[in-house]
Amino acid sequence: MERGLKYPLAQVVAYGPNSQVASKLVASIFPRPGPPSALRRWTSEGQDIRQNPAIMAEVNDFIASHHPAQTVHHNFIFGCPHEEGVDYPEGEECPRCPFWMNLDRLTLEPKSLVRPLTVEQILAGLSHQRPEPPLRLLAAVDLHREKLVGPFVQAVEHTLEHPNDAENAEAQLFCYALGFLGKWRAPQAFPLVHRWLSLPEEDALVLTGDLPLFWGARLLARTGGQEIAAIKQLIINSKASESGRCEGIEALALLVAQSEYAQAEAEDYFGWLMREGLSPDDSEAWEVLIEACIKIEAVTLFNDLRQRGEDLMDPFLLSEMKQVASEPRGARLARYREEAGPFEDLAVESRWAFFHEDWEADDDAFALDAGDDTFPPPFDEPYVPPQPYIAPPKVGRNDPCPCGSGKKYKKCCGA
Repeated sequence: MERGLKYPLAQVVAYGPNSQVASKLVASIFPRPGPPSALRRWTSEGQDIRQNPAIMAEVNDFIASHHPAQTVHHNFIFGCPHEEGVDYPEGEECPRCPFWMNLDRLTLEPKSLVRPLTVEQILAGLSHQRPEPPLRLLAAVDLHREKLVGPFVQAVEHTLEHPNDAENAEAQLFCYALGFLGKWRAPQAFPLVHRWLSLPEEDALVLTGDLPLFWGARLLARTGGQEIAAIKQLIINSKASESGRCEGIEALALLVAQSEYAQAEAEDYFGWLMREGLSPDDSEAWEVLIEACIKIEAVTLFNDLRQRGEDLMDPFLLSEMKQVASEPRGARLARYREEAGPFEDLAVESRWAFFHEDWEADDDAFALDAGDDTFPPPFDEPYVPPQPYIAPPKVGRNDPCPCGSGKKYKKCCGA
């Protein structure tokens, strides 16, 4: 039995030449589960049919005339507007809609990794909201690296120009594009990562939520081994988000672990941050600095750190400092190097909040078959244009973890 559906049910599905523009609407009336009792189609060329007031009025009149108990509008464009077996042969792909060739119309992932994808197909797939990482699409992106660097750079630059105006799809594409540019160590990557982490707090949170806590330091370290001065600039940039500045500190520690930044130079700089570089109000940055000193075994700085006042320091960090001092030199650094790992698998790294955990596909809804037109899982909501992403309230590193474990966020889900 279909979950959450009320009968008689009216259902409206959009089709189009690509995933952005609808050129066909199909409205169906289901008196009960099974075939529809009434069905009507509308088509339009050029303008998105959902923006045509006259056609939308006809759709509403058609639905109202059947007095449904529930009406379901699908925002998702459900594939090509042409019908298999009518407009083109059975078992083939529509020759008039190249966008859908080799794409699963529900997931926008490639059906075959052997067949090439276009830039348009990849960008659309990476912009598509989904409940889990698109593994096949992510694999396809790596196969098309040469032709994607330019479009990825353009997508990131455009979003950085207008972070507060970025829609959900743009913000998701921004994350993927920045991640791949960093993974590939594209020459254009470091300036974009640096610019992203230099955004003011409100812009950074609106655009990517807590993504800097997961990717920031690792992307800086992967792309900025020759850009130590720029990373230091980020750390002391009072206009940047504090989380972005913290990622700069962590990036320097990572570069030490990866033998791309001299231990002695890092210790000298961290000592300067303690004496002059950080304000007493930079509480989060202070804690990250202490953690970084522990990770790279900067034992010469431990006494200075303690002088800040043991009552102001996390007891756990005090305990860690004592343990590092008692361990064989290099043991903690080796563990840190192994735990950090290379930034190479975006399927593993995809941990940001754009995957909607409450999204569930209602498999029973696929039983609603309107002849040549089939339907995706229903969402009981009217069509509305995409809205800008509003980040959830930021969870500080020292705040209780939202998962309810009782641990601090940095020691639990934010680790």
